[in-house]
Amino acid sequence: MNLKTYTIALSIILFLFGNCFAQELKFDFDISLNQNIFWAKDKNIIAKISITNKSEQILDTSKLNGLAFYLSKCPKVRYQFCSTHGENFVSSVKIKSKFLKKDESLEFEVSLADLYWIDAISNSIDFKYPKNLNKVPISNKYFYGVISVFEKYLEVKDFPSKIPISKPFFSNEIVQKTTPK
Repeated sequence: MNLKTYTIALSIILFLFGNCFAQELKFDFDISLNQNIFWAKDKNIIAKISITNKSEQILDTSKLNGLAFYLSKCPKVRYQFCSTHGENFVSSVKIKSKFLKKDESLEFEVSLADLYWIDAISNSIDFKYPKNLNKVPISNKYFYGVISVFEKYLEVKDFPSKIPISKPFFSNEIVQKTTPK
């Protein structure tokens, strides 16, 4: 076998071998809350998160880049239209690392009052101040989560580094009542 034939054969084997282990992510991602009415001053709002693997391959949850919660003035189908200050508040949590077989789930709970919430178009977060769920306007009644998964790097001409591109996976949306009981 000459060097050219060997190189081509090795390239084909590596391509096929690498694609065998490339994971196509398929998972369900649901959120529920322990109460139906959202009041920012209530300290007992608990979000229950469930991530269920729907792929034949094992899902490594460490490949999920974390979970961002949104309290938005716009429904998630129109989230890109909420682009002024105060219309989208976001907070994030790390997802525990676990290997899930098909139809296995990772479930965990998060207290929304224990998170630092920032305006999504703000460019800074200050962890020195107390946790601030009470800063979220009551008009931001659409609650949902987003898990971003790295997809590829984008190379831009005359830009010094590659830009990571992630694919967003959206949870169900919960619309909170904003009027008294």
